[in-house]
Amino acid sequence: TILLTLSVSTLSVSAADFGFDGEVNASYIYMEELKSGTVVHSVNADKQVPPASLTKVMTYIVVSENVPDPQNTYVTVTQDMLATMDPESSVMGLSRFVDEDGIKVSVLELLYGLMLPSGNDAALALASYVGDGSIDKFVDMMNRKAGQLGCSSTHFVNPHGLHDPMHYTTALDLSVMTKYAMGLPHFSKICSTSTY
Repeated sequence: TILLTLSVSTLSVSAADFGFDGEVNASYIYMEELKSGTVVHSVNADKQVPPASLTKVMTYIVVSENVPDPQNTYVTVTQDMLATMDPESSVMGLSRFVDEDGIKVSVLELLYGLMLPSGNDAALALASYVGDGSIDKFVDMMNRKAGQLGCSSTHFVNPHGLHDPMHYTTALDLSVMTKYAMGLPHFSKICSTSTY
């Protein structure tokens, strides 16, 4: 289990005591106070581990940077886009509505479906759209962006996070990606939404 905590404190850093004595049941931890960049607690933060659905933070980043108007950009989601999805995947429920003609969904709606229920169907639809029909091209974009952000212990093989031995990151790299994503349009709003 990976625990990633980024917090903004209202206390001044000089007055804050970051001595951590809480009990956390996770093997990989990175906790940082955002205003000062002070590391509050860290355990195995540099160890490469499977990111699972936290992969979707990078999926969000790549989509956000390649679709300037997500609210007014529509993707025709087809059965072919969802064909490779594991039937046990977490989904936003697209397959219930996709017929032989597909269904049009805004990129913004897909981003909500990506982040709230951790929809692997949304991840595949967005990756196919941004990758011009190629999931592999989209994954290359993810890895390139990870490198640009300095996440040298990260490698992606898919946009959703289903397990693969070559799909890994670290708690520290995830913090870098998440801090970056927090500065992108809609990310913080979507991630703080309880229902949509």
